[in-house]
Amino acid sequence: MSHRQDLNTLKRRQTDMGDNTEDVPLANLSVEVELARSTKSACYFRDLESPLIRHIQSADAVVGCVAWLTSLRVLNALASKQAASVIVQKEDFLRPDLDPLPADWKTELHAYYEALSPIRAPGHWGAGWLETRTTEDPVGHGHPLHDVGIRCIGHRRGTESAMPRMHHKFFVFLRAKDETDPEVVEGAWPYQPYAVWTGSYNVTKNGKASLENALFIEDATLAEAYCAEWAQLIEVSEQLDWRSEYAAPEIDYNTGACIS
Repeated sequence: MSHRQDLNTLKRRQTDMGDNTEDVPLANLSVEVELARSTKSACYFRDLESPLIRHIQSADAVVGCVAWLTSLRVLNALASKQAASVIVQKEDFLRPDLDPLPADWKTELHAYYEALSPIRAPGHWGAGWLETRTTEDPVGHGHPLHDVGIRCIGHRRGTESAMPRMHHKFFVFLRAKDETDPEVVEGAWPYQPYAVWTGSYNVTKNGKASLENALFIEDATLAEAYCAEWAQLIEVSEQLDWRSEYAAPEIDYNTGACIS
């Protein structure tokens, strides 16, 4: 990607064992659900960090897309999980934020990121896998992407503020499936989404001091939709040590067959 663009128009690239490629638009995964009266839900307006941490602690694993993630308490909670993965806005997650920060703050933050146990990359169960592109072989036979930790999406050009961003703010809470489940034994993704957290809250020190809101809903259909959004955004994401100031996806979905 050589120029700024609407991030909604980013394309996921499919490849196959024959080096054929196909660009696929991001899916609109919007759903409308009539919630049952028994559905567990909650809204929060003050001290949002504390209930978020409680919900993280109740889950087996957590995934999500959060524009800025610098709260060390939340990162500690995520590090305690079986696995966790979060996609953040390119570089802005490293911004100085409210309090004066020590010179080695970025190093400290990266240490917290690295403390998370990456989650197994979502596969298409028997129908393909994710892989990273390589310089030597940019299509068809990249390195399989086995797991996913912290990655980024977006544009970042100097101090320019009017740039399209990965501006999501959601976490999906997962239950680990039984290891003896026949589908898991055969290779299915071993987690079941059951609840989602979303709202205006930036998971930062400044966000903690701001007027923000968050909504928690325990509904499998909604949680699965948010989880699917996280999963497809992996395919247009980059490593934290990004090289392009513009969006530059580096993941392919290999169908394992021939596209053409």
